[in-house]
Amino acid sequence: MGGHFFAYIEQLELQSFFSGYPIVYMLVMFVAGFRKTKVFNYFESNRSLLPRAYALTGTLYLVFELHKWYSDYSATHLISASHTPYLLLWALSSILFWIPLLSKKAVISFVHSLPFFLLVLKDIFLRMNATVSQEDVRNSMITYTFSIILNLITLSLVFFVNLLAGWYRKK
Repeated sequence: MGGHFFAYIEQLELQSFFSGYPIVYMLVMFVAGFRKTKVFNYFESNRSLLPRAYALTGTLYLVFELHKWYSDYSATHLISASHTPYLLLWALSSILFWIPLLSKKAVISFVHSLPFFLLVLKDIFLRMNATVSQEDVRNSMITYTFSIILNLITLSLVFFVNLLAGWYRKK
């Protein structure tokens, strides 16, 4: 049970950071589809910032992991101490979206985030067939809501920095 419990905790950590990105991505793409007002045109012209927001989320996750393993920062220690090393590597690879070549296509970041969204769906379907308490379902939804809020905050931060950079260039 001990190994499964820690693997479950690591999956919750990953879900807390990354599972809300597909919803935020779809929301921005939906809003960008409207071309009636200036606000919607702003989303249309800046949806290329989505991969940078995803990379910022990945950077925050890296900081979280480094803080958690503060005694030994080596990559081999992080991977060997992980109960889900492939998911950890996949999550840390989101930092690669800072590279301009990868951040040109926003859909790549969307596809990259889908395994974490599928973890949420897996939990929901497994709990539908099992007898679980309302507390478990409630905790999963709180984690997912936190992820959506975190991804909205990182997207807002990237939009704000981009807006400031554009304003500074004009001066």
